[in-house]
Amino acid sequence: MNHSYPVYTIEAECQDCYKCVRHCPVKAIRVRDGHAAVIPELCVACGKCVEVCPVKAKQVRNDTGRARLLLQDTAPVYASIAPSWVSEFRDLEAGKLIRALKMLGFAGVSETALGAQMVSAETGEFLRKAGPGVYISSACPAVVDYVKKYAPSYASNVTSVLSPVLSHTKLLRKLYGEEIGVVFFGPCVAKKNESDRHPELLDLALTFKDLEEWLASESIDPYQINPIDYVSMVPERADEGRVYAVEGGMNDTLRDPGSDVRYLSVSGLHNLGTLLSEDSTAVQVRDCKLFIECLACPGGCVNGPAKISD
Repeated sequence: MNHSYPVYTIEAECQDCYKCVRHCPVKAIRVRDGHAAVIPELCVACGKCVEVCPVKAKQVRNDTGRARLLLQDTAPVYASIAPSWVSEFRDLEAGKLIRALKMLGFAGVSETALGAQMVSAETGEFLRKAGPGVYISSACPAVVDYVKKYAPSYASNVTSVLSPVLSHTKLLRKLYGEEIGVVFFGPCVAKKNESDRHPELLDLALTFKDLEEWLASESIDPYQINPIDYVSMVPERADEGRVYAVEGGMNDTLRDPGSDVRYLSVSGLHNLGTLLSEDSTAVQVRDCKLFIECLACPGGCVNGPAKISD
């Protein structure tokens, strides 16, 4: 049992139904000592096994305790909140969510979508200068891991642009100081791998479920909070970056940096595997640039494995 990796098995709860084995898109689960164990070297942290486990034996590492300790430091800590929060905390005013997070101890709340807008600008500029070829988005950490592990011939086709959350953390540190802490909240499990690999940028990645439980443990009901007019997202509200949460959203923000660029969106690792298979003709190009927006979760991040709503 490896509790240091973002996804693990509670062996006492595992009933050997093998549902996770059957549904894992990369076959990263092996039966060991009578229990289905996640193999980190093969896993891409897509969270599918967590979704399908009928007894919740597959779990996502909970980093709330580490976040509490981070908030006890003298340096201010900022929350980076994924754009899909509007579908998770339905009908909740932004001001109420911000106040709830401030009650937990966060110095400010900012939208990860600001980082997405930076990614779009950088990717658009990259495509304008690039020559003909296939280019794969780097926005989804599970996709990047999948390409490196299971379609290595396309590894060099992944753009070198930082992901939205890492771009966002760089922005926050530039504005508020390198010494600040940054905690991400969203429906994604693979973001935990990003925080583990880039602690100098992203301190921790928590799920929306973590946030919901954390607020409940502090008896904070964001829906019952009286918002204050001057409480707002910092440094500003995001605009088009919010559409990154749905399939095709990134492509919609690129604004066609050139008539020789073609766009393709694919979501779901099974579909990505088919697209990048050796016998696929979909990624064969000659005199144009093909940009592929890839997301591990079918339909986009709004369907992430750690979402609150069904």
